[in-house]
Amino acid sequence: SEVAQYSARAVSYLSSPPQNWLWGWTAAHWGRPELSLYPGIVGVLLALTAALSRSRRTAAVYVAIAALATELSFGTNGWLYLALARVGVLGGLRSPSRFTIVALCALAVLAAYGAQALQERFFSGERRSRAVLVVAAAILLIGIDDANTGMFLSPASRPSDGTVYRVVRSAGPGPVIELPLPVPDGLPGADPFYQYWSISHWHPLINGYTAVYTPEYIYTLGLMRTFPDDRSIQRLKALGVRYLVVHRAFLAQDQYTSLLVGIGNRHELRPYGQYTDPLGPADLFVIE
Repeated sequence: SEVAQYSARAVSYLSSPPQNWLWGWTAAHWGRPELSLYPGIVGVLLALTAALSRSRRTAAVYVAIAALATELSFGTNGWLYLALARVGVLGGLRSPSRFTIVALCALAVLAAYGAQALQERFFSGERRSRAVLVVAAAILLIGIDDANTGMFLSPASRPSDGTVYRVVRSAGPGPVIELPLPVPDGLPGADPFYQYWSISHWHPLINGYTAVYTPEYIYTLGLMRTFPDDRSIQRLKALGVRYLVVHRAFLAQDQYTSLLVGIGNRHELRPYGQYTDPLGPADLFVIE
């Protein structure tokens, strides 16, 4: 499902990231995360001009590379990726749209050939010293076409502001699990927060966020959906978990109350106090 989600379509190449000054509006119409693949109209026009280059054979190689990478970027929306996947090739590639990186590298070379062809055609002989104007104009136009604002960033909390992590750090070694956990079909949930906050204690962390999840973690998430029953407690013990942190900020009040009542009925989960995380109250338990 992720491969399909991150497979490009033809319209993806008309979408620019929202930070682009000229074309950012296209993101709302045709773009999605990792699928705003606008190559730049100036670069494309220069690449087309490469047909006038004296090095047509070499340019043809880069045309083939660009075409091949573009087709592969279509992933499940194309035919080549599916054909290769059927024979076990590219099975581990999560985002086919990233083949666009290769296509744009080839396009950049073709644009250079195009600029050279314009120099040779319009600035030969005595005017050769003015050929630099082609490159200067190309750089200026590409700079305008691809001009972006700054990246969209989120304000970061300071993990050290959470007293719960100071206690975990001082209480001794042991793996940590933080609740609520995401459900397997709703990843990553709050895991990016937990992963970032872990720099304040550096204990091993059961939670984690990355592009690819291990079967063991998915299995753990499945068992933890019924926490704190016997199977989920046994799983935590099998993983050697020592500390359990419950974050109120990520739970509705009824969920939080129900979870604490369930934890209170388990003798294996010893309360270690209520503290704070960078967003609000956090309850700490020790698994015995």
